[in-house]
Amino acid sequence: MYKILVVDDSALMRRVICDIINADSDFRVVDVSADGEDAYNKIKNNPYDLVVLDMVLPKLQGVDLLAKLYNEKIPFNVVLVSSILKEDTESTIRALEYGALDFVVKPIRSGSDTRDVFGKQLKTALHNATRQSNFKQITVKKAPAARPVPSASSAAASTTKSYEDAKRSTLERMENVKRAFRPPSQVLVLRRPALHLRRLQLWRKSL
Repeated sequence: MYKILVVDDSALMRRVICDIINADSDFRVVDVSADGEDAYNKIKNNPYDLVVLDMVLPKLQGVDLLAKLYNEKIPFNVVLVSSILKEDTESTIRALEYGALDFVVKPIRSGSDTRDVFGKQLKTALHNATRQSNFKQITVKKAPAARPVPSASSAAASTTKSYEDAKRSTLERMENVKRAFRPPSQVLVLRRPALHLRRLQLWRKSL
């Protein structure tokens, strides 16, 4: 059974995520955290098999937490919980570059159907993460020498295409999951990023 830390600043969302995970006999939530700094200290000092990490956190944002863990060479296996907003998409891509294994899109509406979709996505991501070749066996936490955090200047020109492909794939996955969270009559046809965000904001205000 895989031991999991759930990190989310919303008490309701923590409860929802914990219930989903604990319903699967392969996983068990053993700890929770409400902010990035607390999560950092717990990951540093405890051998969690997996971390379910919200991207938007107080004190230390999700992507900054991963950068810190990466810089200090602290091993982790992370599945991200991300929103569908453009700025969160950019952070999700950066987090995947730091070593996050997968992501799921956080629900933007309440309801049993929405929770069921999110639950299936989350459990699938967790199972897929444990099968990846880069899934780490977390045992003892140490504090080895720091290594530089990758920067834009260190990226070779040859990686540009793969980065754009990853970005496009991430955007497409978020859009597909977003559509699954809404009835067909509420699906937005979005052709440009700026229009995408504006229509999403108007739609959310109408709820």
